[in-house]
Amino acid sequence: MDKTRVVQTDQFEVKSSTGRIYELSEETTQIKTTLVNDSETGWIDENKHYNVRSGGSANKLSQTEFHILASGEDAIRF
Repeated sequence: MDKTRVVQTDQFEVKSSTGRIYELSEETTQIKTTLVNDSETGWIDENKHYNVRSGGSANKLSQTEFHILASGEDAIRF
């Protein structure tokens, strides 16, 4: 049976063109893997999700740009 976990892997701020600053946290879903002979286990990253600290979510557009869903603004990591 596969086990999964969600861990916070980053926290940072982004700024929109209107000057509004948002604090984002990156959460990564990981799956625990075990070799056939049960000798080694490890965690594999599956997907990432971005939460806005004040509420809601964000979509990652590029390495530095995010779309804040609640406000409809695009913001750049700084």
